[in-house]
Amino acid sequence: MDMRITIRELPGKDELRAYAQERLDSALSRFEERIRKVAVRLEDVSGGDRSGADKLARIQLALKPNGEVIIEEVGDKIHAAFSLALDRLKAAMGRQVGKTKRGVGRG
Repeated sequence: MDMRITIRELPGKDELRAYAQERLDSALSRFEERIRKVAVRLEDVSGGDRSGADKLARIQLALKPNGEVIIEEVGDKIHAAFSLALDRLKAAMGRQVGKTKRGVGRG
């Protein structure tokens, strides 16, 4: 599974990257054989000059053999936005696995 984490306009990039990597590894381990690529973007969309709900956590999965799952969350704290996005991603992958097991979507 190829993983890329991009962090923009946020302090503590190294610590944040390690945190995101650890949480992703733990959350996605049961789905690893179904995931081809993971792209994560964590950023302060206002550039750090304003407060409020301006921290974006975006997680995009490219699935095997095809398909993708994209989750975005915005909040006032990046850790909270990332945690919520990760929870939603796990739920979405659980639904995806269930559909595959039931054969849903196979013309």
